[in-house]
Amino acid sequence: MKRGIRAIASMRFAIAILLLLGIGSAIGTLLPQNEAAAFYLQQYGNTWGTIIYQTGISHVFTTVWFAILAVLLCISLLFCVIFRAGRILQGIQAQGFKAYLALFGSWLLHAGILLTIFFFVLGNATAFEDTVRNVPGTVTKVEGTHLSVAVDDFTMDVRDDGTVDHYTTAARILDDSGVRAEGNIQVNHPLTVDGYQFSQNATGYAVTAYIDKDDEPIGHAPLFLGEYVTADEDGIVLTLLNIYPDYIETAEGPATRSLEMNRPYVLYRVYYNGQDLGVRLQAVHQPVHVGAYRFLFTDPAMSTVLAVRKDAWAKWTGFGAGLLFLGTVLVFFAPQNAQKETEAEE
Repeated sequence: MKRGIRAIASMRFAIAILLLLGIGSAIGTLLPQNEAAAFYLQQYGNTWGTIIYQTGISHVFTTVWFAILAVLLCISLLFCVIFRAGRILQGIQAQGFKAYLALFGSWLLHAGILLTIFFFVLGNATAFEDTVRNVPGTVTKVEGTHLSVAVDDFTMDVRDDGTVDHYTTAARILDDSGVRAEGNIQVNHPLTVDGYQFSQNATGYAVTAYIDKDDEPIGHAPLFLGEYVTADEDGIVLTLLNIYPDYIETAEGPATRSLEMNRPYVLYRVYYNGQDLGVRLQAVHQPVHVGAYRFLFTDPAMSTVLAVRKDAWAKWTGFGAGLLFLGTVLVFFAPQNAQKETEAEE
């Protein structure tokens, strides 16, 4: 039993778990999280989109394997902190605090890692998270909050080779009292209001969908990739699959020549009374007729996807990170004699 506990408390075990957690965290940071399956299929294609969604890396921080790894690392660090605490206290009483400063720093480092991971995982498990899709000129309510997002503009900076450098969303955060914050939102430059952090998450395309029946307007609304419009009384569902802003036909199928809206086409699927009428491709502004209904796609535009997050435990995560930093400083700059003697005893 003691040998098993010592193995769990060993540095080798902790480093192995930490490496696996680091890989998972990197994936969760680089890959947009908690989106619908249609989002990953559109962004990464059918093969990779399916793999991403089915393996759970589309929601890394809430998967069972990530939670198990985090718990194992916390247990390892907890045992290590407990085992070292008694030895350090005895040494301080015998030789004074200064002699054991570096060893105390090592203990603080382990405790800091433990607290950082614990509150980071707790924060991710309990945090409020949502995504908001907007096109310039629209206001969208953030469900479950008192805030709304008004997007005034959405731009992308392009490098000389034609690849995108970064996206920028000019936005205002609103509540019932008016504008709470405004500015440019980029990947590493969020806007924060009342603890809610608004970050640039992804981009896509959208159109405005109009529905008529027997030449009488029913309504219209923005339609984003993966979303659908319905005429419930007749069981009509029209799903927007893709938008090609500068459409060209290739041997592999439809594609886009550029990101400019020079020749916009839409790819969509129609269901009528439970029957799949198939996937269709046509130019924007050309009407779609299904029975007595007419659907019309207009105003194609790039859309922005903002991630909204509130983590009540973020400050405690920062506290743990502060202990980690302080412990690291003590380990490197405090006298090492007591630490070397202790390592020799072990």
